[in-house]
Amino acid sequence: MKGDAWEIAISPSDSKQINGRQTFLVHGVCFFRYDDLIAATDHFSHVIGHGSFADVYLGHLEENLLPDSGAAGQEKGQANGQLKGNANGSLDSSAAAAAAAAAGAADAEINSSAAGGGDDADDPTTTTPKGTPVAVKRVREAALRSDFSLATFTNEIKILSSIRHPNLVPLLGFCREAQELMLVYPYAPNGSLFDHLHGGLKEQGELKDWGRRVDVLVGAARGLDYLHGQLEVPIVHSDVKPENILIAASGEGLLTDFGFSEFVREASVHTPAATIVRVKGSVGYVCPEYSSTGVLNSKCDVYSLGIVVLETLTGLPSQIEDEHLGTSTHIRDLVSALLRKHDSDPSAVVDPSVPTNLPKVPAWRLLQLALRCTAPTGRDRPHMGEVLSELLFVQSAVRKS
Repeated sequence: MKGDAWEIAISPSDSKQINGRQTFLVHGVCFFRYDDLIAATDHFSHVIGHGSFADVYLGHLEENLLPDSGAAGQEKGQANGQLKGNANGSLDSSAAAAAAAAAGAADAEINSSAAGGGDDADDPTTTTPKGTPVAVKRVREAALRSDFSLATFTNEIKILSSIRHPNLVPLLGFCREAQELMLVYPYAPNGSLFDHLHGGLKEQGELKDWGRRVDVLVGAARGLDYLHGQLEVPIVHSDVKPENILIAASGEGLLTDFGFSEFVREASVHTPAATIVRVKGSVGYVCPEYSSTGVLNSKCDVYSLGIVVLETLTGLPSQIEDEHLGTSTHIRDLVSALLRKHDSDPSAVVDPSVPTNLPKVPAWRLLQLALRCTAPTGRDRPHMGEVLSELLFVQSAVRKS
């Protein structure tokens, strides 16, 4: 591994006693030993997800390996959505201390549904005889030689150690040992929005209800509104998509996977197009101006969430493939074409697999919101606070119907 790609160093001064066991807290998160994670995952025997450079495994950590939840609870008022970063995106000493205490244990709601999950996962209880269920993201061996994957891994620790909010999945800890890079999160038995819209959980029908679908969108928007508007230095997630929106026990969405996230200043981070090696994000969700100019700002997340809203409304993926013609159509283009064909009737694009009726007013408001969010230029898109307000209106209207 190249030293300059790795920003996190462990020193004796970071050593802490957690539940009677000597360990380390680095950047506010726990350092796990490789042997502990081998044991927790039963030698990485149960894959529950895949990423671009890592695989995710189900594990069960013994209670004495986790930071004390009581200490975290005492600091919850400071750390839960109230941390303020300084000008360079890091925390001052008091905020870092709060993050260190809080980052090790999730809120009760998040503990019951956080990173991991998926259509092929087990469904353990919050605490089992084997220990607390966790999701372990393990960087693949081939990716260990990539500066990009190392930077992404490090970036997720940096971001998640400096923020905390009920709609953001917390990072329990990490491991960098024996040529391994791993991140550890609470496990998510409820899976992701992708699992329920397009994956193995679709047939279970838990999201075949408009109220539940809107609840997921509201949670995701709450998390993004916090990142964009409630920190001294805003954060752009950069990879909002159904796979990265997990579902809490309450039914609200939880944002996960912060490897591509960026602290931003003056509303944008500019990388000259000539020096762009790889645009961060996923195909179908990256806004046009970021793809073409390398300018990243909060309106990029607004665009991505707009695509997610369209998927949630229609039940279609972001890219609709035509195997016969060998072509694909972006969901926004398809929705726009259907609306032109059917005189702007929202029922023409509403997911027919949902048995409950979506009233015309919330359907129209949701559709118009999605189209505004996915406008071709950032200046024509709403801010995330406005997106959240509109989703809350739709949520209220659906509940009353």
